[in-house]
Amino acid sequence: LLLVTTCNPVLALLTVVCLVQSIFLTLAVLVLLGWELGILEAVSVALIIGLGVDYTLHYAVPYRLAGVAGAVGKRKDRTDFALHHALSPITMGALTTFV
Repeated sequence: LLLVTTCNPVLALLTVVCLVQSIFLTLAVLVLLGWELGILEAVSVALIIGLGVDYTLHYAVPYRLAGVAGAVGKRKDRTDFALHHALSPITMGALTTFV
């Protein structure tokens, strides 16, 4: 899905690496807290995966589209473009998730 959405294998791979790190971090915290993997923990890991995909796509797609906006080849400009265009949806998504 990430490869189809971003049309960029390197960007899709980096996004998957971010997602895997989020999953490992969540599982590590659960282990450090001494929790056993039960239904509640499995649901929380599944939620982390879903939210992680959503948030990383909010950043990856504008980064990819920055080339259309004239920031081709300039990594800092593409990153600034992506952060500028994704900051509002990410903030609102995080706020509604928290509430």
